[in-house]
Amino acid sequence: MPRQTLKKILPSRDKVKRQFWLRPFQRLLDHPDLWAVRRRSVAPGVALGLFWTWIPIPAHSIAAGLSALALRVHLPLAMFMTLLVNPLTIIPIYFSGYLLGKRLLNSPPLPSGSFDMAVLSEQFGAVWQPLLLGNAVLGLVSALIGYVVIEGLWRTRVGQYLNARQRRKQGAA
Repeated sequence: MPRQTLKKILPSRDKVKRQFWLRPFQRLLDHPDLWAVRRRSVAPGVALGLFWTWIPIPAHSIAAGLSALALRVHLPLAMFMTLLVNPLTIIPIYFSGYLLGKRLLNSPPLPSGSFDMAVLSEQFGAVWQPLLLGNAVLGLVSALIGYVVIEGLWRTRVGQYLNARQRRKQGAA
């Protein structure tokens, strides 16, 4: 993953620390691993953000940020990755998690009919377990895939750079 691209896209530590509402948390935001653009903080940050993307809770960006603070991984990337859930993707993401959870728990199908708020609140007891289980499994799988992909891309890019540098040295000698 090119370092310069990430540095252009993501906010800097100073820009975040200048936010007036984050002043009480400045001590927590000082750790260098939260902002360092290196493989050991970026790959887990992406994985953490991808995991929280699948968890059906409000404000999953905040959960990803708090987790990144606790685990000392790249904070902006963890929070940025949760933006994969948006008004266009929320229904397919959570519905696929529900279907997987229903299959894993071998749950009976919900009765068909008109689904309004009354029916949904009535059926919530039958829906929440498959929804949470399926989305947790998909979150873990996507986090693992994201981690492996970022690690692989990063290592490939560093290998290409080192090979090019070695060729330049041999050509100059």
